[in-house]
Amino acid sequence: MSRRLYLILALAILLIAAFLRLAELRRFPPALHYDEAADMLLGRDIAFYGYQPFPVVEAYSGREALFYYLSVPMLRILGTDIFATRLTSALLGILTVAVTLALGRAMFRAYRHGALIALCGGAWLAVNGAQVWLTRQGFRTSPQPLLEALALWCLFIALRRHKHWALSAALGGFFGGAALYTYMAARIFPLWLPLPLIALVLIDSKRALRLRQIALFFAVLALTALPIAFFYLSKPEVFLDRLTQVAQADSDAPTLLESLWLHAQMFFLRGDPLLRYNLYPERPWFDPISGALMLLGFGAALWIALQRDRAPVLRVAALCVLLSPLLIAPSVVAVSGLPPSHMRSVAMVPLVFFAPALGIAALIGRLPRLRYALIALVPILALHTWSDYRAWASRADLFYDSHGDMQLIGQWLEAHLPPETTAYIASEFYNHATVLAHSVDHSRIRWLMAEHLILPPQSESALYLFPRTVRSPFREMLAADQNAAPLEALNGADGAPAFAVYRWHGTQRTHTASDLSFSGMLSSLDAPAHYIGRGGTTTQVLLAWDVQQTPDRADLTPVIALRDPFGEEIARFHPYFEQSDRLRAGERLIIALDVPIPLGAPRGTYTLHTAWIRRSDGAPVPLVDAANRFSGLWAESARIEVQPSAPRELPPQGVAVLPTLYAALSAPPQPTEQGDWLRFTLTWQATDAPNAQPDLILSIQSSNGAPIRLWQGQPVRDTYPFVEWRADEYLVERYAVRLPPDLPAGDYTLRLSLADQTVFEAPLRVIGVERRYEAPDLPPCAFRFGDQIALIGCQIEREGAAVRLRLAWRALRAPEADFTVTVQALNADGSLFSQHDAPPAPRPTTRWLPDEVFESSYALSLPPDGTFRLIVALYTPEDGRRLPVSDSTGNTLGDFAPLTGE
Repeated sequence: MSRRLYLILALAILLIAAFLRLAELRRFPPALHYDEAADMLLGRDIAFYGYQPFPVVEAYSGREALFYYLSVPMLRILGTDIFATRLTSALLGILTVAVTLALGRAMFRAYRHGALIALCGGAWLAVNGAQVWLTRQGFRTSPQPLLEALALWCLFIALRRHKHWALSAALGGFFGGAALYTYMAARIFPLWLPLPLIALVLIDSKRALRLRQIALFFAVLALTALPIAFFYLSKPEVFLDRLTQVAQADSDAPTLLESLWLHAQMFFLRGDPLLRYNLYPERPWFDPISGALMLLGFGAALWIALQRDRAPVLRVAALCVLLSPLLIAPSVVAVSGLPPSHMRSVAMVPLVFFAPALGIAALIGRLPRLRYALIALVPILALHTWSDYRAWASRADLFYDSHGDMQLIGQWLEAHLPPETTAYIASEFYNHATVLAHSVDHSRIRWLMAEHLILPPQSESALYLFPRTVRSPFREMLAADQNAAPLEALNGADGAPAFAVYRWHGTQRTHTASDLSFSGMLSSLDAPAHYIGRGGTTTQVLLAWDVQQTPDRADLTPVIALRDPFGEEIARFHPYFEQSDRLRAGERLIIALDVPIPLGAPRGTYTLHTAWIRRSDGAPVPLVDAANRFSGLWAESARIEVQPSAPRELPPQGVAVLPTLYAALSAPPQPTEQGDWLRFTLTWQATDAPNAQPDLILSIQSSNGAPIRLWQGQPVRDTYPFVEWRADEYLVERYAVRLPPDLPAGDYTLRLSLADQTVFEAPLRVIGVERRYEAPDLPPCAFRFGDQIALIGCQIEREGAAVRLRLAWRALRAPEADFTVTVQALNADGSLFSQHDAPPAPRPTTRWLPDEVFESSYALSLPPDGTFRLIVALYTPEDGRRLPVSDSTGNTLGDFAPLTGE
């Protein structure tokens, strides 16, 4: 092929690539996806606000920073506009096609159809749907194929030379290292490249030269990669964060072998399943014709690589093409990332496009006239790709999948957000980048997860915006509220409103805050809300807190416990909540919580209790009363009156206790310590309404002893007698019976019986506990906490600005509750400076025997002026109530004991 013809065809390919990447770029892709908006904002901050993240942006689970710097010129020219980052990506894509043409020439120069292979590789890259899609998006991924192509191009130029190769090898190493600053999939490239290069060393007689060339290449690559390597070594959590998100398999994720099979199909059978990342779901990487050529090309590459009479560099070039599918490994291991993923497979670009090119060369070698069909095939594939792209970009469901509703919210706020008005936006993300990419005052934007609502202070009005893609129960509530006036919204791609917007007018609250609050910041309402539920169904409850003052931390989040009528916790919920430091005094936070009532749950009043914790370390926020006195950690927030589960016509399971009554031990007892709670679960089924029955008897018996009765009564702790049961009753009963503290350790048989009928028998191991009755060698002290526990020893040791305490406790009798110790350092004026709360022993106090002795240690920081008092108290964590304290003479001291201090 003449040089002139090659240049003409190469220019034609570049023009096709430019058309597919630049045509209607301001219009397509539609909408502004969160990831695109985030990448644009990061580039904007670099371009205009002096932000200099290098080598990685730690936000957004860690993002390599190179693309953001590359987008700066266009952002400076065009301003803060997504078109600037999309144009940057498109130009990088066009440049990648140009470098691919040059790379093909460098790799296959010694092959008679080398120029044809280069042109075909560039052409297939130019018209490939996956690459057209990627390079029209403003994603940080787009420089990766370009840098890998530059690295390989420079490397092959160096390998073709015997002299003057050092600069090319060094540049190749630089570009290879720079690729690591683009996207996480690039990490595979420097691990993969040694495979073909080792083969080169083995097959080439100029082994010493090859080793020097390769050594220089990787030395420069390593030097270029040092900053990002040091960053990840110093902050491994950033390196692993995104990786674990997609590589850690969940129950619905495919196995590694299944992911490998899905990726094998990706090439020309079934590709990326997500509409957001593919021109239509499961569109393969190659069309069937290109896929067939790819397979033929892999065969041709293998043939070239095995021919010993071929030039070593040519054989290695063919081997690179043959091994290119290995570069999809990052996508294969990302089993939780809905494989196969076209974008995470980008490391094989551009090498994989030389596979169909080799296939074409093999065919034309035997059928020269096919070259004319090839001239027509490339434009046909280009038109096919453009047709698919326009059809994809015009879909209304893609508009919403790409956060088009959030983009329209941003546009609406630019035009309609009144001064001094707060806009509350329902969103699946906090700080949704799609909205923040618009010219709105970010300080007046508040974010609501789907299950959250924040009411403004009563004197303020506000705007509430609910995008169509976020399902919030509060949208319907506001639509029916007379204080919320609907406003006109913008229409989406389907012609219907893309979001709902309401103007809220402040009004008097129907409920006031209670006297209890979490550290004076958040208080529950004065009366818990009441709901009705049924076993086997889900009840939605609304939990509300009034903001007394802005929290001083951003990571406060609620924890909600569901307790049965006997106070046993049966479920715990962790509603996702962030930005607690943006709550303002006077606001009311409401969380809609879906509470699943377990199937077979006994009837009665179930309660929801809330605690607030620090997400960073799990430390609870104390509950205090109006006088700022500690009042526990949990506040009752709601009550659910649970009705019995609907009758269930199920095949009877378990033991037939009576002709119409069946029982099954669904959760058998586990080995239990002396004095601890024995827990097990029994499932009852009644095919007909039973008559009155005698009491159930729970007993325990050793192999050579008499039965010991642990409990006797009717089901559900004597609250739901058999005579009240219905036909087809289904009941799951959770037993909690305390073992005697003095029960000898050993193996027993646990038996539940009804009259003379055994309901179940199960083995039970009782584990002995060590008991101590001698006082430790500590300075004596004498304080009594009620008539239950005595403080008999106390040692205080100063350690600079801290103090360490050792306390010894004795049980005066079996304590009635599980108590917690609080040791506090008070300032001279009596205000709290520091405190340490912990149980007095690993074993809960309800399992102490009379005269048992326990020892515990505590550490506190001290006021800097050196003036302080130390006090100690015992309280129940559920309500914060302290035991009364008296001294050795019986004098009442209040609710704490003063310790030796200064």
